[in-house]
Amino acid sequence: LYARATGDSRSAAEFYSRAISDDPSNIELKRNAYRLTLAAGRVDEAVALAREIGSGGPNDGLAPLSVAISAIRSGKFEEAEEWLDQVPLSGMNILLQPVAMAWVRVGQGQGDRAIEELETLRRSEQSKTFRLFHQALIQGLTEKPAEAEAAYRELIEDRATRSLSAVQAFANFLLRSGRRDEAVALLDEYLPPESGSALVEDARSVLEQDPPRPLVSSAAQGVGEALNGAARFMAQNGDRETATIYAQLALYISPGLDSVRVLVGNLEESAQQWEAAIETYRTVPPGTPFGWNARLRIAATLSRLEQTSEARSLLRAMADEQPQRTDALIQLGDLLRGEKQWRESADAYTRAIDRAGEPTEANWGYYYSRGIAFERAKRWPEAERDFLQALELQPEQPQVLNYLGY
Repeated sequence: LYARATGDSRSAAEFYSRAISDDPSNIELKRNAYRLTLAAGRVDEAVALAREIGSGGPNDGLAPLSVAISAIRSGKFEEAEEWLDQVPLSGMNILLQPVAMAWVRVGQGQGDRAIEELETLRRSEQSKTFRLFHQALIQGLTEKPAEAEAAYRELIEDRATRSLSAVQAFANFLLRSGRRDEAVALLDEYLPPESGSALVEDARSVLEQDPPRPLVSSAAQGVGEALNGAARFMAQNGDRETATIYAQLALYISPGLDSVRVLVGNLEESAQQWEAAIETYRTVPPGTPFGWNARLRIAATLSRLEQTSEARSLLRAMADEQPQRTDALIQLGDLLRGEKQWRESADAYTRAIDRAGEPTEANWGYYYSRGIAFERAKRWPEAERDFLQALELQPEQPQVLNYLGY
């Protein structure tokens, strides 16, 4: 219970596993264990427990859902349908159950019935994004391009339903339809390349695929996308354990979701499970947008563990590896500033500023940070020049005004 309270799902799952070994007939113990076993990523073990628990008792929605997901992963769609029928329509299952059932129909070769399963989501305006997104994915996969495009357009033209995932999926659809110019225009409008976000970089990476691969090419991957959405929703609402469970189920059924690996690492960081977070981040392939982001998080987490020498080495290697990027250098500058290595910190910021080129409103913070390093190094004229440059880019910025006044 202490391990669970501190967010250490891995240790909690291990302790419960030992307890079940000592008392294998204790169903109540198994009910408590399977949720934590899911959060720890031991999904096969959790599914075995869920089969024993069935759909009765507390948390009964998650047990049949996890067994259904295991069946979908194995291509056993009839079995999955039976377990999904036992999932109560409450909480996130109001969305997940019909979407998972729709993808089961896809697996059974019943595209029209798949769309019918999504009709229950019309009852709520809040479920519109989920419904349209999966409708578009399913119709794109079942060779109904006109219907898929209509769903995509309805998604992205409404600010309330537009999402990064929807824009990425529509761009992928356009590319596979031979409409590259439209795909580029779409991404440029909604996902500008200069954002610096790993999610945006990954979305734009569809332009580099030749030939472009479908974002979702199977029922299992479709369910993985649904679980990905559920995990992010729960994370945004502060339910770390449930978010981790959905994320682990998403990775179980669709292992290629690197963004979900990063999400799990973020959730482990929020629980101050630093070593576990580093282990998770290291599972993200390094040559991908999310791999880069994961390595930045590894460096930050190493710093929290006071392994600053290793963090510095990693950031320096990353800065040399990608000479057009500034993020590793800025993080290195922040780390060195935290260690009161003012001169070295200023040097890292200077390299980042040189790479950034012409000063812009977006990088005012580079000058502000370097100004602090210069001031602490007693290089006041250079510090003042940087603070004034930051103010020119961001007039009346309170942090800069405060430091400059000081």
